[in-house]
Amino acid sequence: MIIHAIKESDAKALLLPGAHFAGSEVGGGGAEGVLEGVFGEWSEIVDPSGIPGDIRGRILSVVNEKLLPGPPSRIAVRRYDRGHCSPPNKFHEQLPGSSGPDSWTVLFALQDSEVDAITYWTGEKFSRHFDRAGVGLHVAQDSWCWTSPVREESRYTLAIGGEQRWKS
Repeated sequence: MIIHAIKESDAKALLLPGAHFAGSEVGGGGAEGVLEGVFGEWSEIVDPSGIPGDIRGRILSVVNEKLLPGPPSRIAVRRYDRGHCSPPNKFHEQLPGSSGPDSWTVLFALQDSEVDAITYWTGEKFSRHFDRAGVGLHVAQDSWCWTSPVREESRYTLAIGGEQRWKS
């Protein structure tokens, strides 16, 4: 299922220096966007315990939480440089610790790409979901997925998840 919980311009703004969204300034004077500042030289997974509170707040400020499957409790940001990939894994591994019975994960691309995508199991076949800024992918937690070697300069993803679902 596709979820549009982040505006395209806000998703891209997370990567831009001095970008504005949700009434605040992101990046602040440096040459990097808010997310670039949390990465080292190698692709890293940054979970809530590794993201400073102000950056985590800025990330979540662009998310329309009502469009998510439930209240978000965890986030992870990944940067893939050209040639990096994610080997086959279960979708819940996109967000460590999200394998409980009511857990959910939505994976968002933070930029557009005509060549980079995630491949995932739909329950009937494998499908590719090309990167579109702010467009989230929500599939069964036990679905297989992977990212082929990145062909663009860099690829950024944001995984958001939780342990419970909204009550109807």
